[in-house]
Amino acid sequence: MKNKFSYVVIEDGKPICVAEFFKYIRAYLDDYCGVSGGQGEFVRYEPYNSKYPDDYQGQFIYKDIGNPPLQKEELIYFKVYLVDVALPTKEQKRDDDIDEILNP
Repeated sequence: MKNKFSYVVIEDGKPICVAEFFKYIRAYLDDYCGVSGGQGEFVRYEPYNSKYPDDYQGQFIYKDIGNPPLQKEELIYFKVYLVDVALPTKEQKRDDDIDEILNP
């Protein structure tokens, strides 16, 4: 069954990633922060446990090590929100082919 919700990752007030599952968010952020290249490091995920339902889910925290290494390591915070929008399926993506729209 297709998930009708998606997660949106926000950095400095701007969306940088949309995914259906946290494992895809984590993989994207690892790449975005340069974890495999030694430029960044995953620190933790802090879930937001509200007494009442909330779109805000929590935040991923990464350490910016830099290349060359920074004198003072900085933390980067990525806020995660749950939105009521499903990502398009493969069939929907094929229906919205930009080449067909531009070259009828």
